[in-house]
Amino acid sequence: MSRAFVKERDGDSGDDELPESRATGPNLVTPQGLADLQARLAAAQIQLDLLRADDGKAAAKSALRSARADVRRLQRRVDAAVVVQPGATADGEIALGARVTIEFEDGKQQTFAIVGEDEADPVNGLVSWKSPLGEALLGKCAGDIAKWIRPAGDLTIRIIAVAATP
Repeated sequence: MSRAFVKERDGDSGDDELPESRATGPNLVTPQGLADLQARLAAAQIQLDLLRADDGKAAAKSALRSARADVRRLQRRVDAAVVVQPGATADGEIALGARVTIEFEDGKQQTFAIVGEDEADPVNGLVSWKSPLGEALLGKCAGDIAKWIRPAGDLTIRIIAVAATP
């Protein structure tokens, strides 16, 4: 059959959307993480509304599909959000929202906050609880030794201090 008479997807119909990713359970977030997600959703909705105004332009169709997908993805993340109050557990174990100071084998220290996936920013000291470092730290207490399993090689780290994030 010739492809000359087959209608290609061009963004004109509702079924031309990008494929959806499936959520995998609750989205654990800190209160700040939920606020950030809600702000990102609002900004994405504004962007979508602006693109809808330009819907007739061919160049806007791809951007419109992408913006719709962004809004749906962010809405799913907000809908699945479970807010966890920051801090350590009553017995001092590291939990979501805790601020943790670790010491590397060379004596260098670094402080991280354990946060939800959507608010992770390792450069600024915000580490996802699902990251290799987050997983190595969860459930540990000050004074414990943890093995941080990394692609670049495993590290042994010592937990110096655990505190609630402000």
